[in-house]
Amino acid sequence: KDPQKHAMFPKYDFFRADTDYADIAKFLGLKGETTADLVDALATAVYELGQSVGIDMNLKAQGVTKETLDTTVDRMAELAYEDQCTTANPKEPLISELKQIIVDAYNG
Repeated sequence: KDPQKHAMFPKYDFFRADTDYADIAKFLGLKGETTADLVDALATAVYELGQSVGIDMNLKAQGVTKETLDTTVDRMAELAYEDQCTTANPKEPLISELKQIIVDAYNG
């Protein structure tokens, strides 16, 4: 999926992260017919690796309470938005999107 905004200082002229991840998936022997299939396969493999070594792949399981999430998520999203690396992302996220990513990371 092509990003909505290209990074200010990328090392390439076009969005290619998906094909890079697909190449990693192929190198690992994962199966998929399309780039998107391979990216999904890689994400699944990373999740399953974490599970296989006993890592619960969410913030809740790491001891973050719902109260802590609720009282800090807005500020965390703002800090993430203000981080200098955020502008280098292919898509400039809205603060509401960053907040949802944090909530999703909490729930797993």
